[in-house]
Amino acid sequence: MPVMKKAVPFCVRCLAAAGLVAALLAAGCSGGSGAGGSGSQALSITAQPAALTVTEGAPASLQVAASGQGTLSYQWFQDGAARAGMDSDTLAIAAASAADAGTYTVLVIDMVGGSGVARLSQPARLGVNVPPTITTQPLDQRNGIGGSVVLAVAAQAPGQLSYQWRHEGLDLPGQVDASLALGPLAAGDGGGYSVVVTHTLDGTRTQTVSRTATLTLAAVDAPVFTLQPRDRTVALGATAAFSYAATATGALTCQWLKDGAELPGATGPVLSLGPVTLGDAGSYQARVTNTLAWGAVSGLSAAARLYVNPGTGSFTMTAVNPPRPVSLSGGQSSVEVFITRTDDTVPVTFGLLDPPAGVSASGEAAGTMDHGTLVIRVAPGVTIGPYDLTVTGDDGVLTRTLPMLLVVIPDING
Repeated sequence: MPVMKKAVPFCVRCLAAAGLVAALLAAGCSGGSGAGGSGSQALSITAQPAALTVTEGAPASLQVAASGQGTLSYQWFQDGAARAGMDSDTLAIAAASAADAGTYTVLVIDMVGGSGVARLSQPARLGVNVPPTITTQPLDQRNGIGGSVVLAVAAQAPGQLSYQWRHEGLDLPGQVDASLALGPLAAGDGGGYSVVVTHTLDGTRTQTVSRTATLTLAAVDAPVFTLQPRDRTVALGATAAFSYAATATGALTCQWLKDGAELPGATGPVLSLGPVTLGDAGSYQARVTNTLAWGAVSGLSAAARLYVNPGTGSFTMTAVNPPRPVSLSGGQSSVEVFITRTDDTVPVTFGLLDPPAGVSASGEAAGTMDHGTLVIRVAPGVTIGPYDLTVTGDDGVLTRTLPMLLVVIPDING
């Protein structure tokens, strides 16, 4: 008696729940053959699902067309696992996400009576183009006219990345790399910079815009002196030192000057001299430079004088009398200066240190005199105030200064 072949019954929901495409294949189901019974020759897939790529959040659908003798049912599989609820000839996803990407097949089952045959479609790839992820944002920069900066971005995505840099929201022609080099900087280069990163996958494009990095064009600030060098009076052969203190936003360097000329090698915050000679007498200043990446600005300290006493011991000064305001009479006033002498033959003269235009002063202690008169003359309209008294002796060598709280008060009748 011949053995009768029976059509293999299929429970599509059971197979879908188990996710066993391999079981179907083992039962004789494939894209090109059926599983027993006359119905296997009638079931055919007439249109295979086609590969598709969509952007994240967009709808996606895959379709299959089939014909058979009975009632057709369907089950879609993603990477071999059944997709719950995807049991029609069309796989529809309302808003595709990265989790929906994968390789899809559909099992088509033709049920005739209590038996059925099944065919598995060819695979179709569903790609989901997600926007690129920026892993390193461009950073704010600070520089100056003539300087240079580099802005950079780093991003990742499965497909190809491209870039477009913007300045104040406008595309920068030709700036299509992951980094943007700017320089030498001009006045109009300051402002906000961003980059549009584009991810291209199978002809679809998604974009992510970076943060806006601010380029600040900053001026170099001049050094601010918090301590000025001060006058010094020393004996011949002794040592003398001048110092300053200054602040600024950048790196400070110094060059000391004597009478306006640079002193070779004198570049520290303290200028030490010694043993002092008569030639060291003069005016000293520190030229301090604030240097930043985009430029440098210098500033000069106050001038400080070095007075050298040649050591012949012609006199010492003990007092200025009176150290109080003196009123002018006809634009002129006077003050007595007292000294102690060790040499009665050298004349000693008096004056003011660096008097402004319109102010003059002169006086002397001649012969054996232990005092003399300093006469101060002030032209009309000149602003007047405190002065430094100078005492000169020993053949014209300036040997001593003394701060003098002398405020000349104009004569109200003058």
